[in-house]
Amino acid sequence: MPIFINPLTDFGFKRIFANPKHTNITIAFINSILNLENPIVEIEFQNLENPAENYELRGVIYDILCKDNLGRQFIVELQRAKQEFFIDRSLFYVCRYLNSQLKKGKTDIPKERFKLLPIYFIGILDFELFDDKDFIRKVNLRDEKCNKIDETLNFTFVEIPKFNIENPQNDMEKMLYFLKNGRNIQKRIFRDSPFDDIFDLAEYYQLSENEQRFYDTVLNQELAKIDAIETAFEDGKKERDLEIAKGMLKKALDKNLISELTGLSISEIEQISK
Repeated sequence: MPIFINPLTDFGFKRIFANPKHTNITIAFINSILNLENPIVEIEFQNLENPAENYELRGVIYDILCKDNLGRQFIVELQRAKQEFFIDRSLFYVCRYLNSQLKKGKTDIPKERFKLLPIYFIGILDFELFDDKDFIRKVNLRDEKCNKIDETLNFTFVEIPKFNIENPQNDMEKMLYFLKNGRNIQKRIFRDSPFDDIFDLAEYYQLSENEQRFYDTVLNQELAKIDAIETAFEDGKKERDLEIAKGMLKKALDKNLISELTGLSISEIEQISK
């Protein structure tokens, strides 16, 4: 049996990092990832459901949605299965909340209607999103010389599979090490705050019998769901690659070149050329 629950499950992540009784963990987690010039001091959890007007978008629930004492909003989404349009989704969701900041009705000073407070989106991804070795990427609005021109929209993407630091030193490294390896850790390896609280919440035998049964059931369901989604993703990718290869064959491109560009084997290319 595991010593600690898997923090990359929906149950585990929310129990540890989105727990209203342990906002110190949430604050430490977000501060460690973002390294803000003005760190979060206190937070207030908000309704986690996406306020979409479109019926098809209702029911989208974030893992963490909170606001700090400065009015800054923080959205954290844990995504385990590979998502083809994850960046697009991130942009859309953040813009929904940005739009909700606009003050309704008339105001004596029109410019105040468009005074926007910063929104920070953090995507914790259990898959690789970008084709490089960087495990964390921060994105905001900059000009062609890379000068920052606005503080409103802020995106951070953390790719857990790329994190390979074995001797974590700072809070961010410790948080990501725990996220990636928590289910395999055999003892409490970090003793500083807030990790005592984190390990208390993560310990499997600290769960009630009902919570243990629920966790075991959900864990199996999540693994099955991830496998199904990833299979569908790979099937869709293969289908697109085959269509691209067909177009290349019509233009009489070399089969070896097609194989290199699409990732298809020569035998697969020869099958569609018949």
